[in-house]
Amino acid sequence: MSTSQPEQSYAESRAIGDTVVTVINEASGRYRPELVDGSGQEINPDGAEDVEIPIAFNVVHIRTPAGRLLVDAGFDDPDSRWGRAFAEEWSGLTRTPGLAPALAVLGENSLEPGLIALTHVHFDHMAGLTVDRAGGFAPRFPSTLVYVGRGDWENPQEEDDAAADIHERLAVIEASGHLRLVDGERELLPGVSMIVTGGESPGHTVIRLRSKSETFFAVGDLFHFDFEVEHPDWMPPWADRTRMIQSRRRILEEAAESSATVVFSHHPFPPWGRIVKSHGGYAWRKS
Repeated sequence: MSTSQPEQSYAESRAIGDTVVTVINEASGRYRPELVDGSGQEINPDGAEDVEIPIAFNVVHIRTPAGRLLVDAGFDDPDSRWGRAFAEEWSGLTRTPGLAPALAVLGENSLEPGLIALTHVHFDHMAGLTVDRAGGFAPRFPSTLVYVGRGDWENPQEEDDAAADIHERLAVIEASGHLRLVDGERELLPGVSMIVTGGESPGHTVIRLRSKSETFFAVGDLFHFDFEVEHPDWMPPWADRTRMIQSRRRILEEAAESSATVVFSHHPFPPWGRIVKSHGGYAWRKS
């Protein structure tokens, strides 16, 4: 396996078989996790109140011999209404140049990545689907099919302004005829599958790539932080605990057995790692 890094420190590529996987960092900051255990009891992983830990916001670009796939659409532009509101809410957040410049470095047409798979429709994973214009939203990638777990389209979780913003952006994609809903497991490109897990949201998905003898997972928010690998019953209070634990166990087992490279959406950049068996459970090993 080879590793290379473009000039920008916010994009890093690795070869997985005959496929190039690039992680692109949109922003980094600090965050106080909201976590409960399997019984609903609040958990603080550092044993102290109000402790903030590093968090990143990453998207994944997959280039196979057969096509290209963007996993999550990331943020809207920094100078957009969304970008300004997000900066106010997340004071201290450091944004990078972001998705379009990184795609250009990869030699991609930044307007047409190929396909987009949303791990879920929480705002920080899908705001970049559209551009904010005076007359309203327009698709950022006009000819690109966008795949989303059916549960997230039919049962949105966000509330108030966030819900309205998400619905408006997705409605633009639906109106363009490019929205595709996924149930169960669906192959998007040869060797690249979108797997509905639920848990973090009703239609949450992960992306699995198999190329030659290697495997890669983009797990979205099925796991947010590395300590959740060792404690698969720790999760946000809004998650479906039963589905989250079931899906985590499935992905943990498969990732460990295949020695897969694994990327979390919110692990500090660069987020590459592996799942290994440890003391009757599993552990995270940065790679």
